[in-house]
Amino acid sequence: MQVDRGSEPVASAQSLTCRLGRTFALRDVSLDVVRCERLALLGPNGSGKTTLLKVLAGLLAPTAGKVAVCGLDTGRGHVAFRRGIGYAGHRPHHYPDLTVRENLMMVSRFFLVDNYVSRMDRLTRDLEMESHLDLRAGALSRGQQQRLALAIALLPEPRLLLLDEPEAALDATTRSRLGWIFESHARDSGIIFATHDLASASELAQRALILRRGSLVGELPLQAGGADELRERVAEAVRAPRAVSPGAINRDETQSGRQIANAGIRAAGRVGTIKQMIALIGKDVRLEWRTREIVPALAVLSLLMVIAFSLAFVAPAEDVPAVAAGVLWASLIFATLVGGLRSFSAERDQGTIEAIVLAPVLRSAIYLAKAAVNFAFLTVVGLLTLVSVAVLFDVELIRWEMIGLLALGAAALSSVGSLYGAVTANVRARELLIPVLLLPVALPILIAGVAATLSVLDVTSNAAQFPWMGLLAGFLAIMASLGAILFDHVLGD
Repeated sequence: MQVDRGSEPVASAQSLTCRLGRTFALRDVSLDVVRCERLALLGPNGSGKTTLLKVLAGLLAPTAGKVAVCGLDTGRGHVAFRRGIGYAGHRPHHYPDLTVRENLMMVSRFFLVDNYVSRMDRLTRDLEMESHLDLRAGALSRGQQQRLALAIALLPEPRLLLLDEPEAALDATTRSRLGWIFESHARDSGIIFATHDLASASELAQRALILRRGSLVGELPLQAGGADELRERVAEAVRAPRAVSPGAINRDETQSGRQIANAGIRAAGRVGTIKQMIALIGKDVRLEWRTREIVPALAVLSLLMVIAFSLAFVAPAEDVPAVAAGVLWASLIFATLVGGLRSFSAERDQGTIEAIVLAPVLRSAIYLAKAAVNFAFLTVVGLLTLVSVAVLFDVELIRWEMIGLLALGAAALSSVGSLYGAVTANVRARELLIPVLLLPVALPILIAGVAATLSVLDVTSNAAQFPWMGLLAGFLAIMASLGAILFDHVLGD
């Protein structure tokens, strides 16, 4: 295919430097890739290929330098540029407890793909995944999971396709068809892929960049069947490295913005954001219904706490309502500790958090969707706890006013639990850290919840109930606003 090197680049990087801890993963790397061009990244392990792909995808922020994807600067808080990216890395971005069909439908909703049914049918047919559509992704073989990763990356019809060793784990037949798959499903896309297979590089790419220790040390054109010559030239560049610049195309962002607007890459808009939030909520609810990991565990934890407290306290009759109120809200807070941490730690451990980060979804929308799911789970657990406290402590807690108060408290706890769950999910000692961070912040909820509960039980006057409910409502508004504002920085870290 003829490549117009003078055309507007779909990806451009200028003087990229990326430092991971004390190590420079990238050093002053510049490149550009235009529409229809296929670019291979070559070099030994640890040369910076994967880091470069992650920076271009927006998964890592560069220490210095500038990246523009689809004409938009990735460092300026743009979300629209993500609609033009398809990415497949080493870690799978699918949910193992969802079927192949459900994973693809989830991606189509995140990226607001209009023709997702026909796209999904074509991709699964060409990648020979039709017979696996109703199988859980976790039950697939490694090679089948790699095909699914390619399908997920290609489904949104990306302008820029980023692939980290796309041929890994594929059988020989599928490897030989990769060029045809790219031609069929990403014909007009710019493609950048990292590989150690020089034969694949010479067959699939028109140009190669050679990296060594984070620096760009060579650039050369490729032609089919030139694997032996390529091997010699790569070895020569790695042995005698010298920094080179492929001359990244420098364009005015305003001109690029017009180009991309014509290409149809725009922000999702209010309606699109609501659809994406519904997809996020539906995904988490479906996973919980299928695995039953969070709600049953939290319900059992809360019930055991209530039983333990009921056996531990021997209180006079007039003090029982106060003890019951304290036990109820303490149980909810401990359920928040476990549930808030679990909602994000599972995403981090499976690597699926990258699937959400890569999607063109506002970070505030991700936070609000997670908080809504945690609210639903915590409300269910809270109602079960309410019944157990009412029975074991023999107090009349099952009232409509109490259910409303419980829902308000669950919303407040979910707002702070979702934020701190995301903050601590990537920390090694997260199980110890989240109580230290969350408990002091949750004290106003505990105080207001207990005081309002005593008013519902007529221990204190009804007039005293409303200031405490106002405190809960104000806490909810403040924490939800802070979470929505700060969540972009939380995910970036």
